[in-house]
Amino acid sequence: MVIFTLAAVTSLGHTLDPMFCGIPVDLDYSDYQIPPVRNDSVNLRQVHVFMRHGARTVYNNDPCWPNEPEFNDCNLYSYGFPGTEHGARSPRVFRKRYLKGQNAHPGSCMTGQLTEQGLKQTIRIGKILRKAYVDSGFLPNRYHPELVFVRADDASRTIDSVEGVVQGLYPPRLGPEVVDVFTMDYNLDDMLPNPKLCPKLGEQDKIFEQTSLYKDFRKYELDPLLQEFSHLVNQSLDANSEWSVEDCLTVNYCHRNPIPTSDEFHRRLRKAIGRHLSLRVNFPSWEQYARVAVGPVLQATTRVLHDDFRAERNPKMHLILGHDTGPIIPLANILGFYDGTWPAFASTIALEFYEDTVGSKLVRAIYNGKVQKIQGCQDDLCSFEVVNEIFNQVRPRPDECLIRPYL
Repeated sequence: MVIFTLAAVTSLGHTLDPMFCGIPVDLDYSDYQIPPVRNDSVNLRQVHVFMRHGARTVYNNDPCWPNEPEFNDCNLYSYGFPGTEHGARSPRVFRKRYLKGQNAHPGSCMTGQLTEQGLKQTIRIGKILRKAYVDSGFLPNRYHPELVFVRADDASRTIDSVEGVVQGLYPPRLGPEVVDVFTMDYNLDDMLPNPKLCPKLGEQDKIFEQTSLYKDFRKYELDPLLQEFSHLVNQSLDANSEWSVEDCLTVNYCHRNPIPTSDEFHRRLRKAIGRHLSLRVNFPSWEQYARVAVGPVLQATTRVLHDDFRAERNPKMHLILGHDTGPIIPLANILGFYDGTWPAFASTIALEFYEDTVGSKLVRAIYNGKVQKIQGCQDDLCSFEVVNEIFNQVRPRPDECLIRPYL
């Protein structure tokens, strides 16, 4: 996928950079695509697409500020068809809806729910993937479950996002069609950094928070910003509330709701949050953090790296829907192109696996519509051996994580 350089989004007089909220849903995007590879001697064998969900409501349960705006951009419903694995089901459809005014935030939306804007973003991403991988002939024109592996954690916003991407990638046809979305119990899911899955991560967090580097960062950069916000909205803040404050501002801004701060303050807060993330993903080192933060979810990809790209048991596309803090940020960091900027909604990393005429394996990385140089490589197409070594360095050890190989 794909986030593009377009005119800045505006909301009630505020303007921020054009990458801020993700791919716009009200502007033409037909000129944008995943760049074609500049090498006629290679053939694409597989692509792994890692994506953050589309735009959503505020994810935390605390009020953003006094008299925060209502959120009613939640016309997405979960429909259920009770049945068995073999297809026998009731003809009755069940629809889950949220009662207006009975939720954590004003309006009729679930906390962290994908909004209509977010769904449109994911559908557009799916259409861009279709242009790159279906129209090119790499994938067939119709959906084949053995060729596309779909994975998401069990948050409603990622499930709804993956449905949007698949809808854009393969527009619905007449008649029933089942698309399996593979997930896990949320407690032990590996999509996000998870201390329950990797206890070493929790140990690292505690050590990191005691370092002078982190304490000075909070004292001189982050805490003054939070105090400024608290004074501005006349509302006390809990400790470590920077994530919820930034999320409240971003979510409301991107849905064109009023926010109580200036653009200048919002930029300063986002910059500080980005520095916080950069400090953490490189502590104690980028390898040690990645092993316990993104290593588990990359097991499927690392298995493919050691397999024949053309093996029939391997799908040609892996579509993996998650979040900003996992897998997008740690994956971009280990590949060498994370710059400390918080990934916008629907941010996407595509890892393309190629083979040349003599059988050499090559990898190309695309982040938000732009080809990236993988660390250790000078060319857009990176040697398999280089990428393989990176992935070997972030393979979790038994003393760090509960190792559960993908079957």
